[in-house]
Amino acid sequence: MQGSLLRSILFAGVALSITACSSGGGGSTADTASTAGASGPEQRKEGMKFVDAAYKLRTEGKLPESLVEIDKAIALDKNNYYAWQLRGDINSVLNKAEDAIEDLNKAIELKPSDPALFYARGKYEGQARKFDDALKDAQKAVSLDPKNMDYLYMRASGYAIAQEYKKAIADATTVLNADPKNMNALRLRSVCYFKSGNKKLSASDDREYQRLARSNARVIPVNGMQ
Repeated sequence: MQGSLLRSILFAGVALSITACSSGGGGSTADTASTAGASGPEQRKEGMKFVDAAYKLRTEGKLPESLVEIDKAIALDKNNYYAWQLRGDINSVLNKAEDAIEDLNKAIELKPSDPALFYARGKYEGQARKFDDALKDAQKAVSLDPKNMDYLYMRASGYAIAQEYKKAIADATTVLNADPKNMNALRLRSVCYFKSGNKKLSASDDREYQRLARSNARVIPVNGMQ
């Protein structure tokens, strides 16, 4: 199995969890500004209205329109880390990985204790093929929240690309202990076993992966009847 397969595995199947921006009624405005006094409460409240609007447009797939609204929010309150996080997500979907990374740089500057922000930036660095940086952010996310399986899977993927197969296998095994049907972790561990010379365990994981793939296949009704 070639390195290109490992790269295709990186971050596969891991959905970005956006902090709930659409809180309704601007109820989260107390947490919006990370720097006290950076903007008045009315500005922050108004900025969150644009964030909520941007989030709604994002969920509807209206990305350019969403970006316009989020830029309005940032113009009003540059210390709203929700806004920077959401803009990073939008830019990533628009295939602007470098812009997304810059957005997350700002979000992390405002809230450096949030593992989800390092996780998000790691995804965008993977998208930009900055795998060393992605691994560092995965390591940071895990250090802040060791029990999060998404973060562990990202770190396992980073270790696999760095050819640190023992570490990748250990992380993938932890994920599989928590979720034995995690097909991404199975596939990753199978590749790492193969790369490290353990073809027997690689084949075992591959068989389990294939079994799960068959069991998860959509059943096609006969003659269109269920």
